[in-house]
Amino acid sequence: MVLRAFVVAAAALLAATVMMLLVGVWVDLSAAMVLSWCLPGLALSTLVLLAGTTRLDPVRVAGALSLGWAVAVVTGSTVGRQIRPDVVLDVLTTPALQSAALVVSLGALFLTVARRDTVSYRRTA
Repeated sequence: MVLRAFVVAAAALLAATVMMLLVGVWVDLSAAMVLSWCLPGLALSTLVLLAGTTRLDPVRVAGALSLGWAVAVVTGSTVGRQIRPDVVLDVLTTPALQSAALVVSLGALFLTVARRDTVSYRRTA
């Protein structure tokens, strides 16, 4: 089950990267700026994979993480229109945030592989 999830995640990451690069060309963003969205997304995805090795429902974890990320990005760029969207993009591309996302990704991936035989969540409906 975890191997299948890894294959799907890799294919989705490839498709998302290609689409983001195409959108970046359309919106006139640099490739580095576009790719900087991938690492936080990868961190969230590996946390969902890790949830599959616990009693947590991965669908609920994915929903909660997605909602939290969307609220953080939208709130950061729209609250009172005091922060411009390009400032949010600049914060997203900081080495500190990218490094934190990398650490979370690698940690969750390591724990997922270590716990791959202990998948305890079973969907009943």
